[in-house]
Amino acid sequence: MSKDFAFDQKASQRVERLYQTPDIVEQRRASRALLTLKPGEHVLDIGCGPGLLVMEMAQEVGNGGSVTGIDVSADMLALAQTRCAGHANVSVREASATALPCESASLDAIAVTQVYEFVDDLALALAELKRVLKPGG
Repeated sequence: MSKDFAFDQKASQRVERLYQTPDIVEQRRASRALLTLKPGEHVLDIGCGPGLLVMEMAQEVGNGGSVTGIDVSADMLALAQTRCAGHANVSVREASATALPCESASLDAIAVTQVYEFVDDLALALAELKRVLKPGG
């Protein structure tokens, strides 16, 4: 992410409210429909923000699956950690799109929404995405 851009606590709270409006709720529903997640799958949300999509995907993959949300903003992660607390199949952690904290070919699906415009090295971010996604994922 560009060093000139950061979500502080106030901005993170604004984003969280915005992400609960009907149009953004519909955007998440449409994204999940395209992913066609199945129980038992392992999923990553790059730039998870306040964790809304993470929680929705966690319900779809069930207890046999897992969802990891990453973000570079500590304030966004604080919101996501609160939202995801108590869900054993969910983890959220600080990480960058250019250094994904996942094993190679370990993920069935990856969600990336409104993130790459903030990444300085898009080629590296896309290479990381390809590295961690299973063939056919």
